[in-house]
Amino acid sequence: MRCGPGRSLAQGNDPCSPLELFCSISAHGLKQRAISADSTDVETLDTTVLDELRALDDEDLRDIVELYFSDVAVQLDSLRASLGDGDATAVAAAAHRIKGASLSMGAARIAALAADAEVAGREGNLAPCAGLVASLEEELEPTRVALRSELALQLS
Repeated sequence: MRCGPGRSLAQGNDPCSPLELFCSISAHGLKQRAISADSTDVETLDTTVLDELRALDDEDLRDIVELYFSDVAVQLDSLRASLGDGDATAVAAAAHRIKGASLSMGAARIAALAADAEVAGREGNLAPCAGLVASLEEELEPTRVALRSELALQLS
């Protein structure tokens, strides 16, 4: 997978930045989907996005999925730190990044939870965010398992 000029994950170079990951996904014609206003009603995966992801070759798909989970872990750390600092703007920004990446990967439930955290941060209401962060963390492994199963991937 090429993430930038002369860079290929298959060749063992540095991984993509979140922006490069999104651009790589976008270059393959994948589109983000709208999310529900209520995260409790959202399925784990958006099968429409998964259908588009299946068009990628196995190596690129595996790289993108692994980069997604790596980036979400970094963004969750940022979200927790921002929440600990009481920084609503930073909470909204980290949640927004998780939401965007998740929509691109078909991780609908994670995207919906992140959207709820983003809205709370934008409104300066950090009260529900601790629970949302816990829900995001709890949703990671079921989403990883579901993506691995749906896309028939062996992830590290």
